[in-house]
Amino acid sequence: MLDELQIELEIEERKEINNIFENLMLTNPPTLKKGVFDTLSTLSVDYNLGMISDTGITPGRIIREVLKDYTILDFFDVTVFSDETGFYKPHPIA
Repeated sequence: MLDELQIELEIEERKEINNIFENLMLTNPPTLKKGVFDTLSTLSVDYNLGMISDTGITPGRIIREVLKDYTILDFFDVTVFSDETGFYKPHPIA
């Protein structure tokens, strides 16, 4: 985002800004919609569940922490996030 806005910052400043954005998700997580826990709980009994996500500015490790805090991470057999694979939309294989 900083590059697109042509904002030049030192490496340490960039790291600090990234850290702030990452921690926002942990301190202000999105609201878990009603029924999500029960639905995942029910589906995970008979199906292997996976999550694939184009992460944007929130890395997969932070998303996993949020899912863990909501106690729904264990319902997923696999999680794949774009920041970990290096492929982002609209990449042809993403």
